[in-house]
Amino acid sequence: MDAFIRSGNAQNALHEHIRENNRQIFRLCKVSQPHKIQTTMTLLSINNDAKTKKGISLSYLTGIQYLAPLKIGGRENLCPHASAGCARACLYSAGRGAFNSVQRARIQRTRFFFDNLEAYKAQLIKEIESLCAKASKQRFSVAVRLNGTSDIAWEDVYPEIFAQFSNVRFYDYTKSVVRMHRFLRSEEHTSEL
Repeated sequence: MDAFIRSGNAQNALHEHIRENNRQIFRLCKVSQPHKIQTTMTLLSINNDAKTKKGISLSYLTGIQYLAPLKIGGRENLCPHASAGCARACLYSAGRGAFNSVQRARIQRTRFFFDNLEAYKAQLIKEIESLCAKASKQRFSVAVRLNGTSDIAWEDVYPEIFAQFSNVRFYDYTKSVVRMHRFLRSEEHTSEL
C-alpha cells in the first residue's frame, strides 16, 4: 500500500486496502455450521450509534439493520442502484464499521438473510416486537430503518411486516427511482407530511 501512496495514487491505495480487508473478513466469516450463528446474532442495532441516539431526545427508540452493502457479503448486490460515487462514499466502514468484528457481523447477517429467508423474517419480527415492548415501557415511539447500509426493497421481500407493525415508523433511504415513485403514489407518504 505504501508504494501506491508514494506514487501519488492514494485513493487507489485506499480502495485496494479496503478490498483486501474485505477479502480477509470474507475468509474469516466462512462458517461450517451457519445455523449456530443465527441463534446469537442480532439483526437490529438499537440506539447504538449517533444517528439513533438523537431520536431518544424526541422519545423514539430506533432500530437500524446494517448489512454488507453491494456484493461485500458474497451474495447478490444489496445496492443495485448505487453509483460509483455512492460505492466510494459508502458508510459501510465508517464509525464502528471500521472494526473487523462489525464488518464480520454485517457479512454474517447478509448471509443469514440469503441462506434462510423464513428464519431471518422470524428473527426480524421477534426483534421488532422486543423493540416495541421496550419502547412501550419507556412510553417511547418506535422507528425502524431496515436499510442502514443496503438498499433492499423490503416492502417486496416481507410486505407483511409493515402491516403487522403499523404502529412502527419505518423509514428508508434509497437510490431506486422506482421505489421512490411507488412510495409517492402510495398513501403512506401522506402520513409523514
